[in-house]
Amino acid sequence: MTLENTLFVGTEFRKQGGLQNLKKELVNGTNERLTFMEIYELSMNECRVIAFQIPPAIRGIPTTWQGAAYAREHESVSPLPMNKVDLIRSQIGMDWSKEIVKGATLDDLDREAVKRARELFSKRQSDRKKAQEILNKLSDAEVLNKAGLTIKGNITRTALLLLGKSESHYFFDGFIPRITWTLYNADNSVKTYEHFDMPLLLAVDKVYSRIRNVKYRYIAGQQTLFPDEVD
Repeated sequence: MTLENTLFVGTEFRKQGGLQNLKKELVNGTNERLTFMEIYELSMNECRVIAFQIPPAIRGIPTTWQGAAYAREHESVSPLPMNKVDLIRSQIGMDWSKEIVKGATLDDLDREAVKRARELFSKRQSDRKKAQEILNKLSDAEVLNKAGLTIKGNITRTALLLLGKSESHYFFDGFIPRITWTLYNADNSVKTYEHFDMPLLLAVDKVYSRIRNVKYRYIAGQQTLFPDEVD
């Protein structure tokens, strides 16, 4: 199906007002006084669209409504099973970025990204010359351990995100880590875009090169006819 033959209907939900009151209504019904971060009312294809910006869940605490937690089962909503409650509670104290990626090895890391990581780690040391001499004698695994990207040689999610080969994204099971650069027209429509996949340590410089940094000219204090230039 394409956009050309799609029927847009729009919504009449609270069209007469009271949309922002939803925030207060949720605060009164949820634990920890959770509510929408923002509610947006948009017009697309001459149709009214409402978008809700939802905050991240509180780690280790199931979100409840009127004192009860719920889960979706197919097309129905039912009380949250205790095994899922226990799973959520077990997240307390966990650091997603430090978790070990089972099955991942140094072979799943990009060699150029590892080389760049070694260079950056060396530059951060107070005595760079001495650090460079020491690091040159260490293996990649030893340097990554010292940098905190791996734990006892085990690949963490941080190491995989920053240094992993592009084809190693399957370790994340369900999503592809990437940075997206987008260029917009004056009317805020998308003119073009480009995705930058792992390793993200190398991707950031590629993204930066796509960002236009034009010169801005201004006359400071109106005391001269020669403008200053800044990026």
